[in-house]
Amino acid sequence: MVGWDYLSETFTKVTGTPSVHKRLTLDEWFGCLTGAHRPIANEKEEGDGSTTIRQSFSGFWCLWRDDIIKRDMEWVRSIHPKGYTLERWMRTTGYTGKIGSTALKNAEDGKGRLLPNKAVTVTL
Repeated sequence: MVGWDYLSETFTKVTGTPSVHKRLTLDEWFGCLTGAHRPIANEKEEGDGSTTIRQSFSGFWCLWRDDIIKRDMEWVRSIHPKGYTLERWMRTTGYTGKIGSTALKNAEDGKGRLLPNKAVTVTL
């Protein structure tokens, strides 16, 4: 699996841009964004009791952080032998790491609900 050091090294290798991984708490990470209070589902309204973007992402990140999801990359590669490596994906997509990119499907579709908090991210 891709660890933070490998991610940082690969990003620098592909883009030529120096990279640093800074560990953030969930509160610090969400402080870099606006819209985390919105429902994760596009068709839902704020305050209707739906799962929020923050709740959904928090659960997702904790699954990986707490090593709950088991990774069997040998099996994955046996099923998808031509699957992307991180480096190949970055090169193929032209990934630059730009905040607010279209790495998430909703952003790609023009329906992004989670946006950079420019008051915070301007310093990153």
